[in-house]
Amino acid sequence: MKNFKIIMLFCIGALFIASKSFGQANPYINVLPSNSGIVSVGATIDIVVTIGNTGPVSTVASGKLRPLIQVPSSVTFLPSSQQVGVPTGWTIVSNTGSQIRVCNSADPIPVNTSRTIILKAQGVTVTPAQTFSGNLQFGNNCGTGPGVTGDVATDNSATSTIEVVAGSATISTTSTPNACNGQQSAQINATQTGLTGTLAWSLNPTVGVNSNNGIFQNLAGGTYTVSVSNGSASTSTVVTLTDPPVFSNTNSFVSPSCNNGANGSVTITSTGGTPYSGAPGPYMLELWQGTPASGTQINAAASTGVSAFSNLGAGQYFVRCKDSNACIDTIFNITLVNSPAI
Repeated sequence: MKNFKIIMLFCIGALFIASKSFGQANPYINVLPSNSGIVSVGATIDIVVTIGNTGPVSTVASGKLRPLIQVPSSVTFLPSSQQVGVPTGWTIVSNTGSQIRVCNSADPIPVNTSRTIILKAQGVTVTPAQTFSGNLQFGNNCGTGPGVTGDVATDNSATSTIEVVAGSATISTTSTPNACNGQQSAQINATQTGLTGTLAWSLNPTVGVNSNNGIFQNLAGGTYTVSVSNGSASTSTVVTLTDPPVFSNTNSFVSPSCNNGANGSVTITSTGGTPYSGAPGPYMLELWQGTPASGTQINAAASTGVSAFSNLGAGQYFVRCKDSNACIDTIFNITLVNSPAI
């Protein structure tokens, strides 16, 4: 009888121990940012979330864990489509930008194993180090529900910090120079990377038209400084707009040698501008008789730099000279004198 009682007590103790061990699981969470928790404005940072199970007996079932990771307003989570660090068997339940909830929808977690989830966030506003958190929550089939038997609540939450610093902003530019020397029709197009928020563009010297979106128009040739600021950070770059050389044309002429003769000539020497690279150039000349208000074109020719119009009678002429950019220089008041009658 005494032995029977001892056996009964042993069995009861074993059942008690077994009952205390059955269904025991202890999920935990840890969060850690990459790059020592420092991210620049416009750049991205990885938030590494570790979810594990220290047991000691049971596997955490699929759909049971619903961890919520929350970040301060100085950063924002990238859209769910860009969260490529979620492991197989896990899903993103919700993503508001300030918090992401994930779930082990098809991934049971055995004892003494863990999963790593990498979430990406972007720096928004320059801010000293702020706390972000990860908190384990429980449910059934990724919905709300009861906790896990044996869970120790002290490791169901974790915190770390994120600091947002000013971005390394840069400006890229393209430009369209003036077609002719002395014009004011050049343009600078500027874009930037690294700054967010409301941007203010400026040009120094302040000339032309600034549409405040990085486009500056109606500019003369010269050197300009393009700047952009978002109120907390700024950057600038220098752009030089180079005009073509001055398009210059000079003339010499010879009047007819006889009264009412037609052996006069006009010679044009052209330099600068933007010569044609091939035919018909490098320059084009038009000879007109009369005045610009009522003249008549009587000849046209390509010029290699020095060109002559011959077989001209007495009268008033002007010559219109053109380069490949359609820059026009006109020589007025060329007067061939009629020789006296003999």
